[in-house]
Amino acid sequence: MNRAKTIYATIYLICLMAFTGCASKLLVKPLENNCAQISLELELGKILENTLDTAMSGLNEIEGTRTQNEIFDLPSIKKSIENAGYKNVEISSPERTRLNLSFAGKFDFIESDTDKTTLIVTPEAMQKFSNSLGEEFKSIMDLFMAPVLSDENMSNEEYAELVAVVYGQPLAEEMLKSKMEFSIASPKGKTKAYKIPLVDLLTLSEEKIFTSE
Repeated sequence: MNRAKTIYATIYLICLMAFTGCASKLLVKPLENNCAQISLELELGKILENTLDTAMSGLNEIEGTRTQNEIFDLPSIKKSIENAGYKNVEISSPERTRLNLSFAGKFDFIESDTDKTTLIVTPEAMQKFSNSLGEEFKSIMDLFMAPVLSDENMSNEEYAELVAVVYGQPLAEEMLKSKMEFSIASPKGKTKAYKIPLVDLLTLSEEKIFTSE
């Protein structure tokens, strides 16, 4: 797989960890044998869409390939996730800026018993999950300078200023407005939803716990 294809395959992870639109959702559902299913609904903001188009156009020009209209290369994304060891991968893109994705496996940051499911989000867990997806993904994430992945302490405002300097004020403002909704399902089917600013995750410095209760 050439570098352009590899970057297309990791674009969905960029959208998950940084600069997603306001409609982004994550559902955690427990399965048997200490496994869990993670389902994502991602929607890019317009500014991010334009930024990615510019980046892809520049990369394809350097590598001598034609710019593709699609943002998400679904077969490559699926293969990338499967290569990371996850199962039951389902993926679709009903619109150019939307991605629906689900996959299953064992996750150190998800716990469940007979009554409840718990998602434990820590900088260490996010770093470990990021690293499990390979060097290509890590190199891309480095471009977005997320403090949680570089193990740096940075306030939301400081991070937004950094993003504005490198990528422009409009993208920094879109990031600050973006929300991430977590829905945690219990083994008995009860679900509780949380909605938090995405920048809080990108600058995370201490444990956050989300439960189905």
